[in-house]
Amino acid sequence: MKFVFKLLAPLLFAFAAACSGGGSGPGSVVQEFTTAISEGDSDAMIEHIAPSDRETLRPKLGLIASLAAQQTEQRGGLDSVEILSEEVDGDTATVTYKTHYGDGTEEEDSATLTQVDGVWYMAIQADGS
Repeated sequence: MKFVFKLLAPLLFAFAAACSGGGSGPGSVVQEFTTAISEGDSDAMIEHIAPSDRETLRPKLGLIASLAAQQTEQRGGLDSVEILSEEVDGDTATVTYKTHYGDGTEEEDSATLTQVDGVWYMAIQADGS
């Protein structure tokens, strides 16, 4: 029985972490949004944008997603997104992150997020500013 527990314990801990909602913090949202951009997945991108900005941004996201996926592919694909810092101030967060590409290049950037009804979203202004 101990042998079975040793085999299953890591899976159970991973499942518990996935179900706990612990992956919904600002850093996780940035990772998921960056992955969606790299894959050209505009539907996944829109899910990470504040609901109040979605309809205004939706028409632009298809083109942006397509271009971003092409650029990511030229860099050897997305290798990983590393969260460097996460600063939360009430319903606003700033996440500094580094994107690692398959060709060995890296890019550091930061993102601003806003919390709406307990859920973090990318704060992308619909007017482009």
